[in-house]
Order: sequence, then C-alpha cells, then structure tokens
Amino acid sequence: MQPGAQSEVSRTFVAPANATLTISGTIRKDPSAQNGHTIQACILHNDRPLWPANGWAEVLPDFAMTREFRLENIAVAKDDLLRFVLRRSGIIAQDTVIWNPTVIVSRRVEQTL
Repeated sequence: MQPGAQSEVSRTFVAPANATLTISGTIRKDPSAQNGHTIQACILHNDRPLWPANGWAEVLPDFAMTREFRLENIAVAKDDLLRFVLRRSGIIAQDTVIWNPTVIVSRRVEQTL
C-alpha cells in the first residue's frame, strides 16, 4: 500500500456475517521506501477507530522498525466495514508500506428467547 500526497488509501474487509473478529499483524515501510518519511496508519470499524484508540499510529521510515497490533473480540454485524487506512503524506514520494493483516472470523451464535 502507498498513501497519496493528497488522499488516504485503504484496504477494506467486509464482515460476511454477525461475528467476532481477531485482527493481527505487522506494518512497516518497504525496504525500497526507506526515505526518511514517517507514515501514519489506523484501523477503523466503520467510522470508529480501533487501532490506535485515538489518532494515528506512526510507521517509522526504517524497514527494521515493525509495528505490531492485535485486536481481539471485535463484535461486527454482517456488512460492517473494517478499513486499514494509510494517511495522506502531503508529499510526492515512494512511501510504500508492507501491511498484510490477518482477520480471523468467529461466528456469533444468535439466541432468541
């Protein structure tokens, strides 16, 4: 993924059913993009921040500086959106980020009384 100079970029996961999610992974700059620029990232559930809880997480400009995340027991409804967002950088530069999150879906059992 690479943010634009003037626009964010995101990958979106659409919940296939009412479920509970576990989201984990790492994010880091691509070795070809070690240009001294820090990138900002976040994970949104629809429009609500999940990671970090507020604002943006910094992805440092060094490939060796990996950011890890793990979110558990995230309740979602069918068709909810989980967005992995890179914030616009304001500069025109190669700022490729390696971000391959894992989403584990556990179906919730719906009970009616």
